[in-house]
Amino acid sequence: MKVFVFDLLAYDANLDHLKRGETELPYPLAGRYFDRDTAMRTYEEHLDAWELLDKSGFDGVGFNEHHCSPYGLMNSPNLMAAAAAQRTKNLKLLIYGNLLPLHEPLRLAEELR
Repeated sequence: MKVFVFDLLAYDANLDHLKRGETELPYPLAGRYFDRDTAMRTYEEHLDAWELLDKSGFDGVGFNEHHCSPYGLMNSPNLMAAAAAQRTKNLKLLIYGNLLPLHEPLRLAEELR
């Protein structure tokens, strides 16, 4: 069996006080709720986790593109996969998607080449 992890790089802050109803957070989330220190800590923790996945024998980790989401900081799966590649040896890095309408096609093709 192969074991892969999906990581949308969840923002590590409790935003429950912003919920509309029981489960929904506002979208897009206003910038005033973004905390730079929380984001830096979140990125560091996820980079460390990908390294640990590799050392622990997991087969891979998947990245997906998210923008203005209160649930994830993964706005560039290509960049995050490149950062993970510098820290891992055997972990397969899956890019589940790039939002094509948001990118200049030639640049995106060059990044993924």
